[in-house]
Amino acid sequence: MTALWVEITATRGSVPRDTGTAMQVTAQGISGTIGGGTLEHQAIATARKMLGKGQTRHSETLPLGPNLGQCCGGVVTLQYTDEPRQTDQILPVAWPSVAMPDEPQKLWLWGAGHVGRAVVRAAPPRAFDIQWIDSGAGRFPRQIPQHVTPCRPAICPVWRPMRHRMHII
Repeated sequence: MTALWVEITATRGSVPRDTGTAMQVTAQGISGTIGGGTLEHQAIATARKMLGKGQTRHSETLPLGPNLGQCCGGVVTLQYTDEPRQTDQILPVAWPSVAMPDEPQKLWLWGAGHVGRAVVRAAPPRAFDIQWIDSGAGRFPRQIPQHVTPCRPAICPVWRPMRHRMHII
């Protein structure tokens, strides 16, 4: 067994993704997203522990509140399985024919979850020079475009004056 799928099988209240959303987890990577943040990182860690032990089935229900470090406030039930599930497709972005700036705009992007990944995929390389910041080095995808620099706050020059930079938090 080389992969497990983590699927949201039930939700209650405010949650980041809908029932039926799934992600694939291997020892080296992930495909898809169940909503990012601590929920996703905990699910990845659980799936990888299961892979290491040869386990193929598990279910857990998690409140998305302060104990998990999430502010959604709802509850999700996750099902871990070795049966393949449909994950999000990453579609190529077709760039319209628009004038690009002479120099890429400086953009600081905070968070390497599903929203941050979508912003990176959608940002035209010639339009933006992205400093991508997250506290966990393991949260960044394995492949990062050349116009993006991943950085952890502890080693990133985030405390320099940030004039003339756009921020997405």
